[in-house]
Amino acid sequence: MSQKLRDYLRLFPIVSVMGSRQSGKTTFVKSELAGWKYFDLEKQSDYNRIASDIEYFLENYGNNCIIDEAQVLPELFPALRSYVDRKNKKVKIVLLGSVNPLLVKNISESLAGRIGFVELAPFTYNEIAGPRGVKIDIEKFWLCGGYPEPLSWRLQDHLVWTENYIKTFIEKDVLKYYQPSLANNQMHKLLVMLANTHAKLWNASEIASSFGISYHTVNTYIDILEKHFLVRRLLPYYANVGKRMVKHNKIYFRDTGILHSFLGINSIESLRTSPYRGFSFEG
Repeated sequence: MSQKLRDYLRLFPIVSVMGSRQSGKTTFVKSELAGWKYFDLEKQSDYNRIASDIEYFLENYGNNCIIDEAQVLPELFPALRSYVDRKNKKVKIVLLGSVNPLLVKNISESLAGRIGFVELAPFTYNEIAGPRGVKIDIEKFWLCGGYPEPLSWRLQDHLVWTENYIKTFIEKDVLKYYQPSLANNQMHKLLVMLANTHAKLWNASEIASSFGISYHTVNTYIDILEKHFLVRRLLPYYANVGKRMVKHNKIYFRDTGILHSFLGINSIESLRTSPYRGFSFEG
């Protein structure tokens, strides 16, 4: 991953490091680019400093600059395009974000050809337990998932962390930015229902009927969850591309710890005996 970041910085004036909250983006980039200027748009003072005059900020602080949670300020992206073009692309900027820019239209269109994307997901088991890794029980890793911060914690503390992560995600990312028609408790219920369909053929109409909403609305929520790296879609493979688009796909939670929290799987023993263990392992 370190080499990929440096290769992309050689190829592009702007590199976006994407990933879910708490996946380790900030720690990774700061350690790789020590000495670069760092700004966090979720910090009010940094937000005000940049938003008050974006062009002035870029002219004075833009080169060798890291901007965290860049999606918070959509006006930044057209200004970045003008800035890097004005500098003949001889500047280097790293954007960090917990919303997938490839799925956000204004970001992709503003910076097309000027930006490279690096995705930083939670750890895989091989990354943790590789030749220079640490000893970790594979069942515990499967149960708890790969988010870095709580990885070495006691199981009970990890479960508390996961519950609070989900609460923060719903309130800070979904309800704050998208103002969906579902209330907080309904959004949690929707996520529980999604967990029950993990790795199974996806049928939005079945979910929609449970909430009295259209399947289009349900798919909109899936788009939101995918943008925030909570889930991913897997399309069926057919040689005929048209068939891939119309056949049922599958929805997977990207982290097993988050999935198991929604399924009420809170111990290795309950994971071993759960009817969902096969679906969980598949994802």
